[in-house]
Amino acid sequence: MPDTAADRYDFTHALIRHTVYQGLNPSRRLRLHRNLGAAYLAARSEGIRLAASEVAVQYHRAAALPGVDAGVAPALEAAEAARAVGAHEEQATFLQIAAHLLPPGDARHADLLCRRAIALAWALRFDDAVDSARAGVRAGGDTAVLAEVASVLATAGSNTHAWDLAAEGLDSTTGPDGDDPVTWAVLTVLDLERREAADPDHPGMPLDLPGRRTALRILHESGRLAGRGDLSRYAVAAVYGRRDRIPAEAAADPTVAAFLIGDYAAALPLFARDADAAEARGQLALAVTAGRVPHAAWSRWVRSGRRSGRWSAPGHWSRGYPGWSTAGS
Repeated sequence: MPDTAADRYDFTHALIRHTVYQGLNPSRRLRLHRNLGAAYLAARSEGIRLAASEVAVQYHRAAALPGVDAGVAPALEAAEAARAVGAHEEQATFLQIAAHLLPPGDARHADLLCRRAIALAWALRFDDAVDSARAGVRAGGDTAVLAEVASVLATAGSNTHAWDLAAEGLDSTTGPDGDDPVTWAVLTVLDLERREAADPDHPGMPLDLPGRRTALRILHESGRLAGRGDLSRYAVAAVYGRRDRIPAEAAADPTVAAFLIGDYAAALPLFARDADAAEARGQLALAVTAGRVPHAAWSRWVRSGRRSGRWSAPGHWSRGYPGWSTAGS
């Protein structure tokens, strides 16, 4: 049924439209999708409400043609919208579309693959996340790409995948005094965990080693441990050494407030805050951890027999942070 405009048709049934579409030759289909993408972009510029995802998909279906890089911005917009609501699978899909639509040699390619790897890690697709991170390095990303993805993998719930990336990247770093000490520190902490997990006599027992203390100090000072309750309390213990030296800003981390300072009354609402924030971002591994740890803190508080909100304990740690073993002991 012809529409009022030339070269435009309405269909009385979707099946008829599908049949006509399937009858188009491949090159004509590609041009159709590219033209649709351009029309959608023009409509959006005139204030018509169309989802960025619709524009990106049309350009992606025409990816074999020139000029489809106009779909990169809508794909990134769709990826950001998905990230904002914790839809990590969808975010990864549109980051892949954006990477696919980039012109050859575009410097953004490595960054998009790294961001896709992070989205896949939060989606619990750990193997795919590792593959995307490696692809990002092959596309020109540096070792910091591996460090960032490995850190997210460890937080999202797969230490083993994080350890694999850390082992690959650590030899490429220049050490704590090099040009990127933070990357060295991230990979060092993870690689120490890997080696300790493989210890046949004491598997998983963390050692109080100078390298670990140096790495944790660097991460603490860089601010990279925000939201990393599994590491931040160790770093604070390594840096300050005594409970009474811990500054107020460090105690804003609930694991520090609970397990180093012993202020469980202050820590419990901080755990709830972090759990709610992680759940809102769709970071379920963090949400579960932040929801589970307060139960351990509460049990410890009750067992202490104190209701003042503070646990009575020594003011310093004579042989490193509790839970570490002294090397060689």
